[in-house]
Amino acid sequence: MNFYDENSTYEMLENYEDEMADVLYLKELYPTSFLILQEIIDEFCDKLEYMGSIMFDEYPDKERLRGIEAKVYEEAKKRYELKTNVEMLADNWLKDIISVLLINEMMRRRSRRRTLRRGFC
Repeated sequence: MNFYDENSTYEMLENYEDEMADVLYLKELYPTSFLILQEIIDEFCDKLEYMGSIMFDEYPDKERLRGIEAKVYEEAKKRYELKTNVEMLADNWLKDIISVLLINEMMRRRSRRRTLRRGFC
């Protein structure tokens, strides 16, 4: 590896660290109810962060994602005794929010993985 390649890798990792700090800060700005859900989603994604995981499939299976979303929903209800009104349940509002947060977190982790692999391959 020559000097320029090393510098390029260093700059890429430095940019990555700045981006991650930004992501973490912006997540702190989520409404409290979303922070609760994001905490649970982060825990589930931590468990899914291994080689061959659905998280890193080129085209993740929609049904398997729905299964993970259902587990997050059940954990949120159990852990935080989330109270939802009839309209929210009828519109599947909470499940939709879980779906968006889960997919967003998976995209962030996939992007991080690609960035880090580029820097060390």
